Amino acid sequence: MKKILLTGGSGLVGQALTRALLQKGYEVAWLSRNARKGDIVPTFLWNWEKGMIDPKAFDGVTHIVHLAGANIASHRWTNSYKKKIADSRIETTKLLLEKVKKYDVSLESFVASSAIGYYGTFTSDETLTETSLKGNDFLAEVCEKWENASLQFANELNIRTVCLRTGIVLAKEGGAFPKMLQPTSWGLGSVVGNGKQYMPWIHINDLVAIYVRALEDTTMHGAYNATAPEPTTNKDFTQNLAKALHTKIYLPNVPAFVLKLFLGKRADLLTKGTFVAPKKLQIEGFQHKYECPALAGGHHYRSAPLPVRLSRRRGTGVEGLHGGTRGVCCGGAALHQWLQRGSLSFGVPLFRKDRCGASADLRRVPACP
Repeated sequence: MKKILLTGGSGLVGQALTRALLQKGYEVAWLSRNARKGDIVPTFLWNWEKGMIDPKAFDGVTHIVHLAGANIASHRWTNSYKKKIADSRIETTKLLLEKVKKYDVSLESFVASSAIGYYGTFTSDETLTETSLKGNDFLAEVCEKWENASLQFANELNIRTVCLRTGIVLAKEGGAFPKMLQPTSWGLGSVVGNGKQYMPWIHINDLVAIYVRALEDTTMHGAYNATAPEPTTNKDFTQNLAKALHTKIYLPNVPAFVLKLFLGKRADLLTKGTFVAPKKLQIEGFQHKYECPALAGGHHYRSAPLPVRLSRRRGTGVEGLHGGTRGVCCGGAALHQWLQRGSLSFGVPLFRKDRCGASADLRRVPACP
């Protein structure tokens, strides 16, 4: 049996990927700052700041998926936090390489997250592909060093290495989408800046499928753009989301300078953007199930299984796999149906007990009719 070691397993993507891998019969383990015993997904202690990883974490591991990294949008970019953004990606990758060498781990692949920030943050009508030039801002520099650290697995150990330059991940369970959904549903949504900036996005179902393919397809190597094939601007996305929620955009555009005042340099993440195309994935035959964003003008409903997520149930301290509803799709009725759906419990414990001593449920979404 193949064994996958994940970093960042408790995050939005890590939760969904864990569920998908378990369903496919893989053995999965996590690296975390808080190790737990007796879980279906065993968790091993690591502390990259101290250069420590539990050696037992590497027992039987055939693949590593590296998702860990400090949130780029949650804090103001002070010099100390910018260092944390960089180190939590670059130094963690170097630490993994060091330990793989030390413990002589026989890896078949190393699959690492990266970001479309590699190309820089700007707005234009240019279509960026994997051969486009690197940008010259802070995030571009971080992504370049991050990928270079990952590629040392290939350069030094001849391990197949894949870096996935990920766009905005759309999922009802977390990330950017709920932050856009709530105010829009109240009639308080608004276009950001002039609305002409592109939103390079990816549905979480498709992103999980790309990670699985990167693990299984031995011909994949190097950097890939993990984005959807159809572009959309902030204005189009916002207006069509409102349409799906049977409301309108009543408020004027949020001026870029206002966001800059409150968010500092982070405002560029909202006010700037260029279309990033998944050219290599398309050439190699990957089929996106969600080819247009939430209501980016199309009317095709493409159904796909929704990976559920590990979350803390409100008021209980219980952690388990929770299903939301079907993913963002193209067409107002389809998105409305997605937003309204609930989840059902398998009744299978993912974690035997959490730190509060309570058991948890493995949950999923009912299939669409």
